[in-house]
Amino acid sequence: MAVKYLAGDRLIGTAAERIALTALDGNTAIPDTSLKAYWKFVNSSTPVPNASTSSATLGTSADAIITSMTFGTTSPFSTEGVFDGSNDKLTIGSSTSQFNFMHNSSASWTVCFWMKENLNQADGGILSTSDAAWVSQNVGINIVTVGTGGRIRINVNAGTAQGDVGYLLTANGFIPDTGWHFYSVTYDHSLGSNNFKLRIDNGSLQQATKGSESPSSGNAAQIATVGVHTGSNGHLGGSVTEMSVWDRILTDSEITTLYNSGDGAAIYSSASLRSE
Repeated sequence: MAVKYLAGDRLIGTAAERIALTALDGNTAIPDTSLKAYWKFVNSSTPVPNASTSSATLGTSADAIITSMTFGTTSPFSTEGVFDGSNDKLTIGSSTSQFNFMHNSSASWTVCFWMKENLNQADGGILSTSDAAWVSQNVGINIVTVGTGGRIRINVNAGTAQGDVGYLLTANGFIPDTGWHFYSVTYDHSLGSNNFKLRIDNGSLQQATKGSESPSSGNAAQIATVGVHTGSNGHLGGSVTEMSVWDRILTDSEITTLYNSGDGAAIYSSASLRSE
């Protein structure tokens, strides 16, 4: 890596390189096996780098290109991406195929993130690779907020209709307030029931079973985005941090560890991150 130490034990190098060094320092909260992408939202990192250094990482192809998003310091990690609900978003690389593992017949994945949502905001994308419209081009997945009732919807789409493979829609008030909360989303296509599971703060669990539609082996309809529901321009009003995408189902114990009684635990410690 093109980094070196300066006086005062400081590192020179790109934000991505410094995060990579952090990942290699051995301070991991849980095993990073099958960690495809991990965005730490370190202040002023442009683009927001994919911090995963696991053997499964998507690498720099999953770096997040910023459109208008800003950085904040209110989260349990003192850094987050702030989305204004109007035009802020992240675009994850340039490929429509790199997240195909989330919607094909072998799909077995987890997405974790901390979020503070403006409950007066209409529909907003959290992570999306699919069109919102009920059209043949809507292959992919969506994790979105729904309306102003504190709901979340998760879709796996094969191209016939939104949520045709399956979906989970929470009850009103699932997001209880505008404070910071930890969310874990899992989808396992191989199960006979309760394929979708969504937890908030390692507590309230909502589940849903997939439908009868066969999944798609094709590419997603859209390049992955954070902060907008692709195809509908449903922009997220709120803040997100410590978002991770895994090609496996995290265990209950691992989810509990990341929640860390509300204090949060980073997958990779930030202990080695030093300012320039």
